[in-house]
Amino acid sequence: MDLKPENILVANDGELRISDFGLARPIQLVDTIVLDTEGDKCYMAKEVLDGQITPAVDIFSLGLISLELATSLSLPKHGEGWLALREDNEFIAEFVPNALKDIILSMIDINAGSRPSATDLLGRILI
Repeated sequence: MDLKPENILVANDGELRISDFGLARPIQLVDTIVLDTEGDKCYMAKEVLDGQITPAVDIFSLGLISLELATSLSLPKHGEGWLALREDNEFIAEFVPNALKDIILSMIDINAGSRPSATDLLGRILI
């Protein structure tokens, strides 16, 4: 839940490693679970705000990282731009190179259930 460029390390052999030096844990308050996270909201999927934590939230974050790398766009940290990427992100299609458009748009699909799994992504990349 805290996938961001600063948490991706490159090992000496060129392999990418995911790290996180912060803490993320649920805290039980009465009958409600409140998420106490140090995650970067810039890369956070909208469903996290509703407490829907699935592997799809990391796919969304990876999609935004890929979008940044492919386009050099600066991601909004809050406000209308932040919300637009999470409610109707088709507007960014014009900025994404055609070779990456389908995969990046699938990763940042506003419907978490429509995002590819990590296994699906690896299959698409390795082909």
